[in-house]
This record gives sequence, structure tokens and C-alpha cells, in this order.
Amino acid sequence: MSIILTSQKDAFLPILKQLHQAGHTLIATHPPFAQTLKEMDIPVRSLAEFNNPNIQAQAHNIAGQILSVVKAPVNSLGPGALEWMRENLKGFLYPRLADVILFTVLLEVAKPDLIMVHNDVEPLLRAASMWGKGKGVPVLHIPHAI
Repeated sequence: MSIILTSQKDAFLPILKQLHQAGHTLIATHPPFAQTLKEMDIPVRSLAEFNNPNIQAQAHNIAGQILSVVKAPVNSLGPGALEWMRENLKGFLYPRLADVILFTVLLEVAKPDLIMVHNDVEPLLRAASMWGKGKGVPVLHIPHAI
């Protein structure tokens, strides 16, 4: 059977019930959604359950390496914006970049066979969709749910 990563969308509940009944393993992108599924007697793991201190450190190191080479743009910005970019860009990006990197590293650990998302615009769901594309893992995008 397949390992299916699902985004947090209540409209997916009937589909997830059927996937569970068919014997598939479910992983939820968000812990509260995993809890909702567990309360419905649908076994599921949250992607966060795959995390550990080593993985967390790896994600932060990768984010730091990327930001060590980031440079502010040299044109098309006014002086105030350019100054802000020079002084604050790395600090602004670091936690966001670390979160996206951690998410994708956790995908590497969980190894889903299918990714089901309701939205591919949010940063983490976009990362999941792009990860799937890069790894040859099918991504089922159901816009506006069902």
C-alpha cells in the first residue's frame, strides 16, 4: 500500500477515510489535522513526528549555508528598501527558510508515495508540491477542496 501525505482540509475527510479503509498509510502536514483524524479513528502520523534534533540542526545548517551567499539586489529598489535588504534580509529570511527546509527534509524521511494538497500557493504546500515534482512523486492538487 501507499504512503499518502495530505494537507489540512476538512473536505478531504471522506477521501481519507476511504484511503485508510483501503490500507494506505496517512501522514498529515499539520499536527492539529492529524489529531482530528485520530479522533475519527483514522490512524495517521503528523509529518512533525518524523522530526528529531539532528534533522532540526541539519535544516538550520542548510538555511545558514544558503543565507551566507545571499546578497541584496543592486538595482530596482529605492534607497530605503535597499538599505533594509542589506541590513535585515538574512534575519528576516532565516526562520522562514529554515521552516521550509525542515519541511522538505522531513518529506525525505517520510517518503510519501502520493502528496494530496488543497492549495499549492502556501509556502509549505508549495514546497511539498515542488518536492514531489522533483522526486517523481505524484501530487494531487484539489483546488478549493472537493
